[in-house]
Amino acid sequence: MRFGIDLRALPVAVAAVALAASPAAAAPAGAGTRDAGALTRAAMAATVDLFPIPTADSNPQEIVVGPDGNLWFTERQGHRLGVVNPGTGQISEIPYAYEPDDLDEDYGPDDIVSSGGYLWFSHDVGRAISRIAPGGQIALVDSGRDNDGVTEDLAAAADGGVWQTDSIGEEVRRINGAATQLQRYPADYDDGPLVAVGDGSVWYGDSWRYLKHLTPGGQQVNIPVPERGAERMNSLAIDGKGRVWWAQYAQGGMTYPARGGTVGYLDGTTPRSISFDGDYLPHAMERGPDGLVYFAVEVEINDSKTGMLVRANADGSLAYASFGSYKIEDFTFAPDGALWFLDRGANTVGRVATAQLAYAGTPQQAAAPPTTPQPPAPPTPPAPPIVTPAPTKAPKLALCGLKARGSCRTTVTRSAVRVELTLDRRATVTLRAAPVRGAKTGAYKKISARTLAKGERALTWNKRIAGKAVKGRYRVSVTASAGGRSVTRTMLVTL
Repeated sequence: MRFGIDLRALPVAVAAVALAASPAAAAPAGAGTRDAGALTRAAMAATVDLFPIPTADSNPQEIVVGPDGNLWFTERQGHRLGVVNPGTGQISEIPYAYEPDDLDEDYGPDDIVSSGGYLWFSHDVGRAISRIAPGGQIALVDSGRDNDGVTEDLAAAADGGVWQTDSIGEEVRRINGAATQLQRYPADYDDGPLVAVGDGSVWYGDSWRYLKHLTPGGQQVNIPVPERGAERMNSLAIDGKGRVWWAQYAQGGMTYPARGGTVGYLDGTTPRSISFDGDYLPHAMERGPDGLVYFAVEVEINDSKTGMLVRANADGSLAYASFGSYKIEDFTFAPDGALWFLDRGANTVGRVATAQLAYAGTPQQAAAPPTTPQPPAPPTPPAPPIVTPAPTKAPKLALCGLKARGSCRTTVTRSAVRVELTLDRRATVTLRAAPVRGAKTGAYKKISARTLAKGERALTWNKRIAGKAVKGRYRVSVTASAGGRSVTRTMLVTL
């Protein structure tokens, strides 16, 4: 069953960027800029250029080639859209935060795709989607307030719109190219990475269990994939042969790091998987201009984590190219033959000519470039000194107990759990829950994420996980994050 509703395009008063401009055009009016001088380092025959992002610790998420030929990326923590001129490397930033009328919250940009001559992006909390028109106007096309979920992924639809999955996992959504109609497709999934097909259909992942193929008419086929314990799908891509590839690894928890790693592809309807001997954490799958699928991993070599780009060859074998100490968060291929990538920890945009990348059959054989870049040449006139801000402390978070006295008290009713808490500052608060069997706590599932102001606040859980009602003893985990630091508190509840 599906139905559509009308959406309103709401103009947002921010700096406009003309998408029709050439890559060499001037930076957007009113946008912050960084001098185009870049840090460079040699990687065998390849040269990697590094362009620091002007906003410190901006938490860059995804990067795409825009309709204007520029590189666009999202800054979740910086609440900005970044624009890179590929000809000069100049970075411009556009402040943008979606603030609902009834909530004191900032929703920073997160996922971003190019579709139908527009750029579409989601926000780090809620299911809101905005888009940038060819003239540069930014409009909110869906507030997403009808659901407490968080956008998991976006994919370009054949009609110029977008497909969307969310953390609740009870429906797949599609907004048409005119941004006037929203179609909902009932579903049941976890995680939900997406990849669109040229015929208008879409594939999406269901945790470690299924690859699901959905048509605009609502027909769906589910194909089981080999189970790999706690590993969960995080990205999909389609190669030049039409094969669907997936990447997965086990997400980290409160007391254990992320681990493992598997990639695979569908040979017709038969899944073929490749497991890694170590915690490679494969992610960010993309189809390259040669029709092959590429993805990023992290490999421990000589007791040090090394970032690598992996190419999936036509015969299913893998080849590795080292990026040294730099870790690829996301990447994209530009028309000029360059690969552009984001390094979240280094707060940097990188560029390398794909023709210069040296691939090897194993990570250990891959040529590792130097890990310390040379400083840039001093600009003329000299730029003002960069002042490194003092590190911030983690926010103070306290959970109010079930038997606490006063107004700050957690309650469990027949339909919901209301977790009361106190914060010493504005922070992004994530609620998770895990079943408890005896003395063992199971895997945590994300329930919701919101940005809350200082003071006494509350989070509500409807006693459902992935759309299904749950019972018994559960450990509720609350994580507060601000300024790149986080703190977690847990409590036990009986449903």
